[in-house]
Amino acid sequence: MRVQKEKKIGCFLAGLMVFAAAAVNAQAPDPPFPSLLSSDGARHRVNAAIYLGTSVDGECDAGSDQDEDDGIQFLSPLTGNRTLLIEVQASRKGYINGWIDFNGDGDWRDDGEHLLRDARVNAGKTLLNVFIKSVNSEKLVYARFRYSSESGLSFTGWAPDGEVEDYALRFMDEEASEAGFSTKIGVSPEDYALENNYPNPFNPETTIPFQLKEAGYVRLDVYNIKGEHVRTLVNDHRAAGRYLTSWNGSNEQGLQQSSGTYLVHFRVNGFSQTRRMEFLK
Repeated sequence: MRVQKEKKIGCFLAGLMVFAAAAVNAQAPDPPFPSLLSSDGARHRVNAAIYLGTSVDGECDAGSDQDEDDGIQFLSPLTGNRTLLIEVQASRKGYINGWIDFNGDGDWRDDGEHLLRDARVNAGKTLLNVFIKSVNSEKLVYARFRYSSESGLSFTGWAPDGEVEDYALRFMDEEASEAGFSTKIGVSPEDYALENNYPNPFNPETTIPFQLKEAGYVRLDVYNIKGEHVRTLVNDHRAAGRYLTSWNGSNEQGLQQSSGTYLVHFRVNGFSQTRRMEFLK
């Protein structure tokens, strides 16, 4: 009787979004994953004030959820042995937990598969960095993310509020990623922005995301703390969208710079923004 009551007031919430060609809409299949109510699938009481994305959505028990307003985006290539940047859009402060079945064995119980543990998110958009270990790029693997005002959630079970999102992910190996993944990673941003680089501090390399609401001529330059120009990272025309570039701590001649604070300066269509980066050797 308790399970039936929870099914009525706490519909299973799931939604998926597409990132490039590496993430596809697919609820984690049951079996082997616990997605159905009969398997104690992750479920929450629907609360109109606590949700991912721009509005609450839900479905009872299992089923295909075609909603794309799920509030989670992957902002960097799905590649093993590197940092993955995840953007979480939430209605208010809370916690998010995330699991990826890295070895493709049909569960999220192995070491290192609980990659986000009660990570704090704010109202609006929060950027989170997680390290992705080596992944078998030939397998389709599943991920689950749970957001709630309550910490300590598992990938199964009941929670008083929040939302849960499943993803089917196809990872690329390093060579395939470098050869076939464009630096353009998304479309239709609402504004111009230079986002925080990750990791920061960094050694030996950091990734710098930026976005364009309209096409324009982009300049992205690195300066040292004295204001001296070190390197130009981008100097060309770009279409509207989200982009990634990287810096390895070297100048235009390929010489490694000393440890310290550096500034990355972004300019496009009369807009400019500067952020600090910490290079450690």
